[in-house]
Formats: sequence, C-alpha cells, structure tokens
Amino acid sequence: MRIECDGAPIPTKRKQSRKPLDMLHLLAIAGERGMPVAHICMALWPDSDGDAARKSFDNTLHRLRKLLGGERHVLLHSGNLSLNHGTCWTDLAALNACMLESAALDKACTVAQLTGLAERVLGLCQGELLPGRNDLPEVLSARDRIRSKFLRLMLSLGSKLEHAGEQNEAMLLYQCLIEQQPLAEEAYRSLIRCHLALGHRAEAFEIYRRCRHHLSVVLNLAPSSETEVLVAPLRALQAAASMRPPGPRAQGSAP
Repeated sequence: MRIECDGAPIPTKRKQSRKPLDMLHLLAIAGERGMPVAHICMALWPDSDGDAARKSFDNTLHRLRKLLGGERHVLLHSGNLSLNHGTCWTDLAALNACMLESAALDKACTVAQLTGLAERVLGLCQGELLPGRNDLPEVLSARDRIRSKFLRLMLSLGSKLEHAGEQNEAMLLYQCLIEQQPLAEEAYRSLIRCHLALGHRAEAFEIYRRCRHHLSVVLNLAPSSETEVLVAPLRALQAAASMRPPGPRAQGSAP
C-alpha cells in the first residue's frame, strides 16, 4: 500500500508497529460504510479480552490519525470506524465509482468515453490487492470481490465497444483483461467472438487453444460448453479441410 498526502508519500518506519497500517487496510477495504469497532478488535487483537482489545484499539487509532495528519481523516461514530472519504481517496472507492459510471452509460455514449473509462479502470487495478497480506481474512475475501468487480466491469465495457462496432478496441481491452486474469474464460470467449466478427478464424482458434491450455494446466478443467459451441464452426472447417483430397500433381516429363 502506498500512502500519500498532497501528492507526497508518507514515510512509514520499518520498526514502526504494523497495527496502524493493519487498521488502515481494514478501513480501505470497508469503504464508505466503515467497519464496527468490535469487528476491528476481533480482527486485530483476537487473543485479547474486551477491555484490553479496546485499549489497543484506542491507541492504534491515535497513531493512525497521527500518521495520516489529523483526526478528521478517520471518523469514529456510534461504534463504527471509517475513513473520511471527503478528505481521503482510495483506489477501491475510485473503482466503485467507475462501476457506477459504467452502469450509467447508455447506448448514446461515445467510444472515447468507453476507452477512457477502461484506461482508468486498468490504472486502478494493477496487480493484487495488498500483496503479501494473507494473514487477514478480510483482505482475502476483498481480493475475490475486487477481482470479480474488475472482470464484470471490463467485460461490460468491452461488450459496449462491440455493440458500437469497435471490435479492435474491444479486443485490446479483452487482451489486457486476460493478461491480468489468465483463467477468466469469459474474457477468452469475448476475444474469440471479436476475431470471428472480423473474419480472423485462425486467430480465434489460437485464442481458444490458449484458453483450453490454461484451464487444463491450472484448474484441470475443460472449456465450458458455451465456449465449445462458439468454436464449433471452426472445428467443422478444420475437419472439412482435413478430408479434402489433395489437388492434382504435375508430373514431370522424363529427360
């Protein structure tokens, strides 16, 4: 996690207690709704009783507010703790805003709007959420949610580009999606569909082979019936080509 204040990074000392950062991670994941104090105490001090955990909570909250530059950035109200999203920006909140923006786009939206939104989403979702933080269950579940949101959002934008007749732009988007989520079969299927629409049958079948390979090696699964139906005409063409008799050969005359 990178923490900045007015564009400048906030330094964190190596010997500094990790608890304020743990608390910040939980609040960033929780979003605008925040998180109950009891939940935070259970997550960060599971072996402490109620009073001891609350004392640790108060101390950690004080240090987090100091780290961020003031009490106004972290709000405690009615037993609930949250970031002040009026003063704090997080990439997770920005991703949620992109999802709302995408849902609001209608058929009259421009290609520039779609590609611009896709670029912003790709800029927000670079790599795994909080890499290395596998000790907090909240982080693990949030990773799955963010991965699913990213996939749905990119597929939605790609579909809108396809319907606008911008297959090439959609293919670039699907390729970026596959690079980040190489097991997302629906992304492969969308990319295959674009190639078929452009008459790129060889490229479409190569994408299918890549999909089948990744699913087999990593998950020991075969492509879904929906994917197989999509490439069935390509298989039929290959079968017909293999059964076609060879053309006549020119016979050379003896010298």
